[in-house]
Amino acid sequence: MNYFIIGLLFSLNSYAATFKIKRPCEDKIIINTQVAVMTDESVGDFTIRTLKKLQIPFKGSSVGIHSIFNTPNGLDALEVISNTQMYAYGWCYSINGIGPESYPSEITISSDDEILWWFGYAEQLNGTWVTQCISSEDRSNGEVCRDILE
Repeated sequence: MNYFIIGLLFSLNSYAATFKIKRPCEDKIIINTQVAVMTDESVGDFTIRTLKKLQIPFKGSSVGIHSIFNTPNGLDALEVISNTQMYAYGWCYSINGIGPESYPSEITISSDDEILWWFGYAEQLNGTWVTQCISSEDRSNGEVCRDILE
């Protein structure tokens, strides 16, 4: 996959938020830009609008992002370790460094907010989800990340 860094400034006014994307399976910011904020816009709507404006391929909606840059989703995003352990990968976000327990469509964005999206995973062990939205760089040697990083 080809990744690139964007430092494009969409708005020079004070009604802008920072939009960032971390490269899947690595600790590297590949998108870092300022984007104008619309009145009463959710994090989800802001994200969809920004991804479209930057022409970044994605799957999802304002409720949640399933794939950015053609990362695996659905069954392709599952890594089964054993009968009792698996990892499920997907996109997670934070706003101002906090990963809310809400869909992005439920959080309203304000100017000066920072939105960060990263490819993360949740671990299921013995039928219980024991982690959620851990950055995929922690499993860079796992099957899903090996496929992405090839």
